[in-house]
Amino acid sequence: MGVLPLERAIQDEIWSRRDNFGDLLLDLPGEGDPHTNDELPFVADLLRSVQRRRGLHKATSLCELSLFGNEVPLGFTRRRPIRADFLAHTPGESGLTVVELKRSDKTARQALTEMLAYGQWLTTRFPPMSTADIDYLLISPMNASIVREAVLHTSLFDRKTIHCLVPELGTPGDISTLKLRYWPPPDDAFGRISAQAFDAAGIGIRQIAWRGAQRVWCGDEQWERDNRPAVARRMGQVVSLAAQLMENANIHGFCFASRYPQELNLMFPNVLTIGAINPYRAARAHAWKSIVQNHGDRFDPEEHVPDAASDPLNFSNFIPGLKDDHADLSGQPLHEAETMWDMELYRLGKRVVEAALVTPGTTSVEERWSETSGMHLGAMLASPLEYGLRERFEARTTGIVRDLMIEHLTRTSSDDPLAVAEFDAPVLDSVTSIEKVLRFLEEMYETADL
Repeated sequence: MGVLPLERAIQDEIWSRRDNFGDLLLDLPGEGDPHTNDELPFVADLLRSVQRRRGLHKATSLCELSLFGNEVPLGFTRRRPIRADFLAHTPGESGLTVVELKRSDKTARQALTEMLAYGQWLTTRFPPMSTADIDYLLISPMNASIVREAVLHTSLFDRKTIHCLVPELGTPGDISTLKLRYWPPPDDAFGRISAQAFDAAGIGIRQIAWRGAQRVWCGDEQWERDNRPAVARRMGQVVSLAAQLMENANIHGFCFASRYPQELNLMFPNVLTIGAINPYRAARAHAWKSIVQNHGDRFDPEEHVPDAASDPLNFSNFIPGLKDDHADLSGQPLHEAETMWDMELYRLGKRVVEAALVTPGTTSVEERWSETSGMHLGAMLASPLEYGLRERFEARTTGIVRDLMIEHLTRTSSDDPLAVAEFDAPVLDSVTSIEKVLRFLEEMYETADL
């Protein structure tokens, strides 16, 4: 590759060749590149496919990128100018691309932070821009693990389009031989994310049960049999609103609605279940799995993951920089963070139920609701009382869980699942089927143990 010249020289060379930017690029992904890798575990392979499919169109169009701004001042911090290395756009497409260049791994982390901040600044100039309106292009050696992981996590979980190019010289010392090689995330990185985030012990589940004065919420058996489409429609609206609020909060999980039979005569027969990846619980589960497996034992989350309140792990186990002289961890802030994160699911569900129970023309809630305690995903799926006895309505997945499910369904459907007869869309039908959503969750979490 050769020793890279000064950053200014690289920037000047790229700007001088902006009219033929595509000539600088090497190894761009193509439409025919495989999205799957059978050697990876199930969830890791799905993550890889989602990441590559998401960015494929933008990656293949990088050769058409048009740079229109060089060293662009965006404002000041502490009286020093903030400058984006390049601004660009792709002809024929909406949106802008922020391009940041760093020749050294030592400054690559700074470049990523600056690049995302510049994109945020642009949203203040053109509010409200969507995530799809801004792409990011990082030109850097990509040897620093913290940068590689940050790029992949931001792409997968925040749905930002980030492409990376590695600068290299064909002839040492000759800037005219500069090339920018496309950097795809390595396959083992997806395995690490799968192990860290997708363990059933890391799922937080909250249920909100309610009864309303309207017959759609508590009608007698005959009325419900005669009006089941109306009941299903209202339950579907509850689930749809819950999923929208989860997406708005960037919560990765699932939600579904169900109802206990009238003959059980329960006070609160309608149930909204919300489950999501609790990042603090997932981190604890992964940490204990590593501890147990390092001792050569088989990991059992119910046996080996202690209750959050009694867990000796705290933030310093995950953030090494938190030493005794930099923090006071006596109050178990990790336990509090995990517990309150689950409570946010309850608050979200409560908001949904409040909206569902409001009588048209008024602002009052007709009846009350109750919360069940948190539960393990496997226990929920296995419990007849919690799941098996209920009449099931629609389900939704959100965030990365939705993306993984659609990728899985697309693979297992026809080659072109939407190019089918009218009213026959297997992927679209499956993503709202509670049975298929729960079956996918079972398969995902049974095979996520790497």
